[in-house]
Amino acid sequence: MTRAYPYPAEVAPAMSLWADFQGNAHGRLIHKWKHYFPAYERHFAPFVGRSATIVEIGIGEGGSLQMWKRFFGPHAQIVGIDIAPRCKAFEEDQIAVRIGSQDDPGFLESVIAEFGPPDIVIDDGSHIMQHVTASFAVLYKRLSKNGVYLVEDLHTAYRPEYGGALHGADSFIESAKALIDELNADFTGDELPPTEFTRTTHSICFYSSVVAFERGTYTKKFAPQIGRTVAVVDESYPPGARSDEREGNDLRLEVVTRREEVASLQAELGREREGLQHALGAVAEAEAERQRLNTAIREASEAAAQSREIIERLRNEVADNSRSREALAATLSTLRSDFEAAVQCSAAIQLQSEATQLQSEATRRQVAELQTRFAANQTVLNAIVQSKSWQFTKPLRLAGNRVRSLLTAFRQQRLAARNGMPGSHRWTPTSNGAISSGSDSPHQKRDAPRVH
Repeated sequence: MTRAYPYPAEVAPAMSLWADFQGNAHGRLIHKWKHYFPAYERHFAPFVGRSATIVEIGIGEGGSLQMWKRFFGPHAQIVGIDIAPRCKAFEEDQIAVRIGSQDDPGFLESVIAEFGPPDIVIDDGSHIMQHVTASFAVLYKRLSKNGVYLVEDLHTAYRPEYGGALHGADSFIESAKALIDELNADFTGDELPPTEFTRTTHSICFYSSVVAFERGTYTKKFAPQIGRTVAVVDESYPPGARSDEREGNDLRLEVVTRREEVASLQAELGREREGLQHALGAVAEAEAERQRLNTAIREASEAAAQSREIIERLRNEVADNSRSREALAATLSTLRSDFEAAVQCSAAIQLQSEATQLQSEATRRQVAELQTRFAANQTVLNAIVQSKSWQFTKPLRLAGNRVRSLLTAFRQQRLAARNGMPGSHRWTPTSNGAISSGSDSPHQKRDAPRVH
């Protein structure tokens, strides 16, 4: 079977898009017009088997996302955009879905920031002219260098319910027609200056309900003449015309041709001059950015040095704090031990105080009891002393005391004699009836004491 699409053999898909579409009877729903498929294959062929990013606006039931995945191969990233949150469920390997509106520039920029510049954008979204124009304004200039932007279902550009009308001001078909002149601005002299669209667009292809834009940069636009001239009979001149007339006409034709070449070269020179100015501006911006980066690097280095100093100081403070914590811990341990000893001592003192208090109370009770007994005895003694019987027996008490004294002295003298002690005393009565003591010792005192 011979394929009808222009793929290199090494990147050709297993089957054409149309065959894939027809074989999707049991897959997710795909809704495409039949005559779109040749246009798809014509413009999308260079991206088959490559690391391409394909953005499709409008997911439907998710079948087309899977079709693009099969068509572009295992290296492609397919990104679907839709406003319906349910479409998030269509995500799978190589297929990402982002929920948002196609006329929201911020949302579209976020998709570009996440996935990078797309290689292909397929607008199959709301088909409302305002939305189609808004998406194109944001996404076309963000395409990759050789990207393709394809808008389909443009029969809606003629239907009022989508904001369209024949020759309508809001119709995207009319906007695409105007871009034809912008694509050819190089040849309009000063009437239509070339734009970024002029410099970055290769072609605009119109199909039934489809417009495809192919980006790319041109080399110099000029028409060189290559090869040698061949002598031919110029039938535009009447028979018999002079050769000088023919030569004059040829010269005029050559002048016109040279003028066109000069005009083309001047236009190219203008573009080159503009490009050079852009390049110089970019160089100046790059230099300013370099200086800004150098300043930022210098400031960052200074900040890093300060940060290192702060870190070193903090590290030293941490070390000091660690030593302080250790000393404080030792001090706290000592204080804790002292406190526990003080608590124990306080408890012992309290117990001793309580015992002392109890002993003091017992002593006070004993003293009070003794004082009471002494007072009672003193009262009895005073009563005895003051009694007549005590006064009457006073001589007897004196005599008894004297007898007790004599008996005590006599016992001492006998005890000394029995032990053989020198200087023992002899007790002899005196003339007045008293008893005197003597001693055989030559050292005995001459006058012995008297006992009354």
